[in-house]
Amino acid sequence: MIGFSFLILRKILINNKLRKTPLRLVVLLLCFCRMVMAQAPVQDISPLEKARQSKEQLRYEEAIDAYTHHLESNPADYDAYIERALCSEKLNRYEEAINDYKAAIGLKPGEIDLYRKALIDYLQIENYNKATEMFATMVDIKNKTVNAYQKMALNKIKSRDFEGAVKEINTALDYDNTLDYSHFIKGVAMDSLGNYQLAIQSYLKAISAMYVSKDYKEAKEKSFYKPYFINLGVTQRKLGHFEESIKNLTTALNFDLNDADIMCQRGISYFLKGDHLNSLNDFNKSLQINEKNYLAYYQRGLLNIKQGMIPNAIGDFTNSILFKDENPEAHFERGKCYLAMNQFSEAMDEFRIAGKQHYSEKLVKESIENVKLAEYEFNKENNQPSVELANSGKDSSALIIKIPMNKIEGTIRGKINDQSVIKTIM
Repeated sequence: MIGFSFLILRKILINNKLRKTPLRLVVLLLCFCRMVMAQAPVQDISPLEKARQSKEQLRYEEAIDAYTHHLESNPADYDAYIERALCSEKLNRYEEAINDYKAAIGLKPGEIDLYRKALIDYLQIENYNKATEMFATMVDIKNKTVNAYQKMALNKIKSRDFEGAVKEINTALDYDNTLDYSHFIKGVAMDSLGNYQLAIQSYLKAISAMYVSKDYKEAKEKSFYKPYFINLGVTQRKLGHFEESIKNLTTALNFDLNDADIMCQRGISYFLKGDHLNSLNDFNKSLQINEKNYLAYYQRGLLNIKQGMIPNAIGDFTNSILFKDENPEAHFERGKCYLAMNQFSEAMDEFRIAGKQHYSEKLVKESIENVKLAEYEFNKENNQPSVELANSGKDSSALIIKIPMNKIEGTIRGKINDQSVIKTIM
């Protein structure tokens, strides 16, 4: 009926017949339409939808009433408490807002932002004691939350889930980006992913935050912070920044002058820089502090190879293997030394051991082939082999021997001076 009435009215207006239609009829039609619309039932909306509409239209009192109505049947609606609190704040009803934030905290106690909002409202009503209590709770929650994310990140680094570790530590940094340890953990994760530039940035942020932190300033024993500089120095070395690497490793060493590992790491940076004298000094000092430092023996062995002192290198690699059972790198390098000294059997054994300990399969195969080739060349002699022919019926000095049909078998007697061809004869 409503549609029909409007249709008539629309047709009248569109056809421009208003002038020809009696005014009384037009008025009657409009009144009829208005009366029918007034009697038409209005579709009900939920209290939550009414609350949202009222809030959008800045009718905060109505919104609060609607949220209250909604929460009576939905007491676990976290978002509704937050929205009602925001409306209360618009009306300067801060105590009501605080109660709503507390209700929301009861549903999600780890949401630090709720404590911050309640803290601000306590300050608005000048309740400084409650504000202080809320601040202390907020800090405690934040510290526990950050600590939890740090631990999760470290666990993922241990399980080699480096991308997951980055995600966890980024969340910790979202809570508090002033903590040096969080930046350090991110540096380790980035380092493990091979993203050395970002790793260096994180290590530098960790060191900057460390210097201004209360914990660092008040710490009597500061050796806890050594890894910040060690990791930075080692990562800088990976990018060829040897001067910076040596500088930061020296800083790390200043925390503990008797740290054999840091001394060895600095020796590696000196070695790669080409400063063999300082490199040798650091390796020797490292071994004086810890005579079982397998890495220092290994690195000094590489230095001895570089300087052409192969027997010394073999001794260092032997000691490195002595103090670390699974040491494929040392076995491989010792194999190269034996090969250089034409000790082919020993070289072959070393390369095979390196292969069993999961050294590069490609390099092991190539090295074994090199041993075989070197042994062949070493045994090869240029003089003609001395051969005596029997039952051939020809002069033994002949280069071409024709065997008669009735003597298809013959014997070659003599001494083979070229030992490298023995396998061919066999």
